Amino acid sequence: MLLGLCLVQTGAALDRTKSMSQYIHERWDAEKGFLGGQVHAIGESNDGYLWVGTERGLLRYDGFTFTLMQQPLRNAEPLGAIRSLVSDGEGNLWIRMDGPRLLRYRDGVFEDASAQIPQSAFLFSAMASDEANGMLLSGLGGGTFLYRNRTFETVAGAESFPGTVTSLAMTRDGAVWTATREGGLSRTLGGSVSNRSGALGGKKVDSLLQSNDGGLWVGTESGLLLLTARGTVAADFSSLTRHLAILALAKDRSGNLWIGTNRGLLRITASGAASFDLLSNEEGSEVTAVYVDHEGSLWYGGAHGIECLRDGAFTTYAGEQGVPHQAIGPLSIDNDGRTWFAPLSGGLYFLKDGHTTRITAAGLTDDVVYSISGSGDEVWVGRQRGGLTGLSVNGGRVTARTFTQRAGLAQNTVYSVHAHQDGTVWAGTVSAGVSRLKDGRFTNFSTANGLSSNDVKSIAEGHDGTMWFATSAGLDSFKDGRWTAWTARDGLPASGIESIYEDSKDTVWIATHGGLAYLSSGSIHLMHALPELLREQISGITEDGLGSLWFTTSDHVIQVNRDLLLSGSVAGSDLQSYGASDGLQGLDGTRRDRSMTSDGMGRIWISLNSRLVVADPQHILSSDTRPIAARIRSMTADGVDVTLKGLPKIAPGTRSITFTFASTSLSDLERMEFRYKLDGSDQSWSDATGMRHVIYKNLGPGTYRFRVIASSGGGFWNGSEASLPFVVDRAFWQTWWFQALCVTAFGLTFVLLYQLRVYRLTRQLNLNFQERLAERTRIAQELHDTLLQSFQGLMLRFQTVDELLPSRPLEAKATLDGALERADQAISEGRGAIQNIRSTKGSTSDLAETMNAMMIRLKEENSGGHRTMPALSLLTEGEPQSIHPLLTEEICRIGLEALRNSLLHANADHIETEITYGVSYLRLRFRDNGDGIDPETLRDGNRPGHWGIVGMKERAERIHAQFNLWSKTGAGTEVELKLSARLAYEASQERSSLWPFRRGSATRP
Repeated sequence: MLLGLCLVQTGAALDRTKSMSQYIHERWDAEKGFLGGQVHAIGESNDGYLWVGTERGLLRYDGFTFTLMQQPLRNAEPLGAIRSLVSDGEGNLWIRMDGPRLLRYRDGVFEDASAQIPQSAFLFSAMASDEANGMLLSGLGGGTFLYRNRTFETVAGAESFPGTVTSLAMTRDGAVWTATREGGLSRTLGGSVSNRSGALGGKKVDSLLQSNDGGLWVGTESGLLLLTARGTVAADFSSLTRHLAILALAKDRSGNLWIGTNRGLLRITASGAASFDLLSNEEGSEVTAVYVDHEGSLWYGGAHGIECLRDGAFTTYAGEQGVPHQAIGPLSIDNDGRTWFAPLSGGLYFLKDGHTTRITAAGLTDDVVYSISGSGDEVWVGRQRGGLTGLSVNGGRVTARTFTQRAGLAQNTVYSVHAHQDGTVWAGTVSAGVSRLKDGRFTNFSTANGLSSNDVKSIAEGHDGTMWFATSAGLDSFKDGRWTAWTARDGLPASGIESIYEDSKDTVWIATHGGLAYLSSGSIHLMHALPELLREQISGITEDGLGSLWFTTSDHVIQVNRDLLLSGSVAGSDLQSYGASDGLQGLDGTRRDRSMTSDGMGRIWISLNSRLVVADPQHILSSDTRPIAARIRSMTADGVDVTLKGLPKIAPGTRSITFTFASTSLSDLERMEFRYKLDGSDQSWSDATGMRHVIYKNLGPGTYRFRVIASSGGGFWNGSEASLPFVVDRAFWQTWWFQALCVTAFGLTFVLLYQLRVYRLTRQLNLNFQERLAERTRIAQELHDTLLQSFQGLMLRFQTVDELLPSRPLEAKATLDGALERADQAISEGRGAIQNIRSTKGSTSDLAETMNAMMIRLKEENSGGHRTMPALSLLTEGEPQSIHPLLTEEICRIGLEALRNSLLHANADHIETEITYGVSYLRLRFRDNGDGIDPETLRDGNRPGHWGIVGMKERAERIHAQFNLWSKTGAGTEVELKLSARLAYEASQERSSLWPFRRGSATRP
């Protein structure tokens, strides 16, 4: 994972070797959201907030905004001015106000702590932390107390100190020191109080602080003293501070003493060196509160707001170290640790031990240096007009030797220079190719010798002695006297090259006008799917000792893991881009050869516009690996704040829930990343994000837990997570009883609808039956009144003829007898048809019997001739039921059609009829083992001119029956008719209250 950057090193305070201007300096006043008022105290709580006590009240800072806590306790007076803030080892933040008011804050909860003081009438006047992370408290009318292990114990009574105690401290030996407004200084140990005012020389004390050696720092109205543990003067800083009123004291882990004075901020290092950079004579510059937080950042404030100094990962060298306030060009580090640099405007310098030396030899003060390279004890520079110069430093003396065209150099304008490990010096010129200086002699190479272009931009040396040259027309290498070239035709993104660099694993990185590429094992590899930042024009490349490559562009300084970059899997979150929040006071890179390089300690030196900066990757690594704790700031449901105490319950129907979160770190906020997960909804943790809020939509009822973790941006998620359980309540329609009620109601509704449907179908069928009965009655009447009468008349005539025929009487009589016999048969058949039409009830209500009779008639009608009759059989299942006569007729007509088709067309050996009297249905099946129906006829429903299948379907629809037909060529045919029992059975109809009619009677003919 990429090594990230943090503003403040874990476990370390502000670097005492830095000048004050090298710190990251931030300030908040009224224009930046500070709510104003004189700052009296600064503190920190264990949930990651910074607290500022001001004349207006208590401010809470979360890294982004200041919030004024005017009335944290209900039914209590507003806080008013805050005089002291102290954190103890139990995680409490103690808040002292004027008079008898004392608050305690922990984990988001305020409480009144005044009642816990053993003394009832107590006006608090001073408060401080003790050596063991307890709390010291003193005031009028009560004496001095020590809070430790959740109890207060008395240190000294009120009578022990003559005056009002204004400052407290405890030294390493357990002695409690008290300073009074009247000018006294006392030491209390084991209940014994001794006066130590004599060491003050009559000065009044404004602040006390234990020193690192167990003594006591004493800030007075006119200077600073250091006392021993016994109270004698160990060091007098009057010569440095006698004109200053010492108002506040704080120390960091590096031994720096930070002093708030009436004229600003003062620092004294452990060695006694003082820095006065932040002192001022302007009105309102006093510093009345100083505090070092758990990350080592220094916070201080006064009348105009609050300020912060942070130790960034980048150290900037500017004017106070002698670095010219100009754009810096090339860089190089020699064997003695000197950092050589050249301003773009001209001249040459080196920086060592924080001091800058200007080189005046060989006319370098009046020339522009394009490139710098070190070899052994000698440094070589390429110049704009003066050719090639070698420099040696011996003590304070600098010697130089210069080579120009007169000595054999190809051109006096040398843009790139490289000192080879064997002592050879290579000089790349602007337009005349490359010169090699070896053993005092020059050899020149140009396009005539195989160089791609005479314009040489950069030179690098390979691990095997290969020399690499970047030109405007391609990449060239020189080894064993042979030149090899790579251009865009060989796979480079573009032929024009700005910079080259070979890393520790022998990969040559190539920054072209068209993008980044690398050369490995003799092949060019393009960088696909690069993050946007690496698509900018790259002007410098180098490598640190932790596996990362560094790039400079016109707008960014970028660090990226080398292996991830080579694998092509690097994403935007896998690289770090550094800016002002990291200590870079400007990001304008310079286009010079070697504008970025690394030294023997693995630090990265970068020349930026008007300043020289250095980064320590090891410092960055330690910052990235420090644990960062997350905290949940707020929770809202549909925009309404939710109290985070206890188990929050969210009202049913809430459409959106928003969580806002942060970390306990107050630094490196821009680089901070978070991952979150909602147990009960999310399957896994989210991707890393810089967002500090998340919204969940339409969560169902149930129990959830929101979890969040934080990282400083380097991909290390080793801090403690914050979590918040909550419950989304169920609406009444989401309860089990309501859902059960709904299921029951749905079931009842379904049954009712079904009954209604059956009622409507039955009623419609009955109406159809009545209509058909009326129509049949009319037809029967017509047949009776016309056809039968005609037959009667015919019979009378035939009888007359029979009587009158005189001749051939025997033959005529036989003929007429036959006609009369046939006429009698027709009359009998007509009467039978009329009888059937007018009757509503067949000769039997047994469907099986009716079907059997029908099958016998069919067999008789189709017997004879050459046809072989198939075997007919009838099967019944279940208890026989009476079927409505009209239904029986329709069923029989469908069955008749099915059986006639089997007899006439199927060529079957066996035809079977099956009747099933089910509890809920009546089913008839007609099966044969004949030829079957061809697929086309089965698909269309009938052959042209034949309407049997269509007729069967129409009849089935009319009686609300389900009709199915299955057939396969060569495998026979099956016809199925299925009716609801409530419609088919007469007994069911008569029992049902929904059956709308009773079977009526009809006259017979």
